[in-house]
Amino acid sequence: MRKIKILLAITIVGAVCSAFSMMEGEKIEKKKSSSLAPPTKVVTGVAEKIREAPLVNYDYFEKLVSEVKSHRAERLVSLETFLTKSQLVGSVILDTRSKAMYDLKHVKGAIHLNFADFTQAELDKLFASEFGTRTNIYIYCNNNFFDSKAVENEFQDFAFMSKGKIAEPISNPVVKVDVKMQESLALNIPTYINLYGYGYKNVFELNEFIDVNDPEIEFEGTYDDV
Repeated sequence: MRKIKILLAITIVGAVCSAFSMMEGEKIEKKKSSSLAPPTKVVTGVAEKIREAPLVNYDYFEKLVSEVKSHRAERLVSLETFLTKSQLVGSVILDTRSKAMYDLKHVKGAIHLNFADFTQAELDKLFASEFGTRTNIYIYCNNNFFDSKAVENEFQDFAFMSKGKIAEPISNPVVKVDVKMQESLALNIPTYINLYGYGYKNVFELNEFIDVNDPEIEFEGTYDDV
């Protein structure tokens, strides 16, 4: 009888120990799984995951803008220089407007890369057949051009629509606006800054306001077929 009691006691103790071990094991697993799960925060009563900040660095961009300002000031060129120097070996004309506008009309001989597609890989691929980061890159944008015939015909060459910001809203979209009264939001500037930031520092920017009807400059595209 005594042996039976002892065996029963041992069985009970073993069962209790086993149960305890299982409980501890579950606690450890829960702890492990909770440590692997992303942390959460509560916002207005709703659980929200804490994620890493995006790859956006305003302070770096601000520093880059300041650095580029003096660099760019020495590389603003006339139409004559733009057209002549861009034809030399190791030089290209780069159009960073949309593909639709590039196909419609662009400066003759210009290559294209949409500004929205700028990455280190894309730029390196584009200039691999030239001189890499040593390539002389000549840039222009819509704000370099105007259409003198628009004054007569009340319409503008829509392949080069200005990105000027008109201070006061206008009800008549055909009204003539003095371009000198506009705040410029030209694509040339972010193009220059980003090329510089990606290591392409031999950038030259067209610095004249040119009539698209000027015989000194040639264009290519489907515009004349429209």
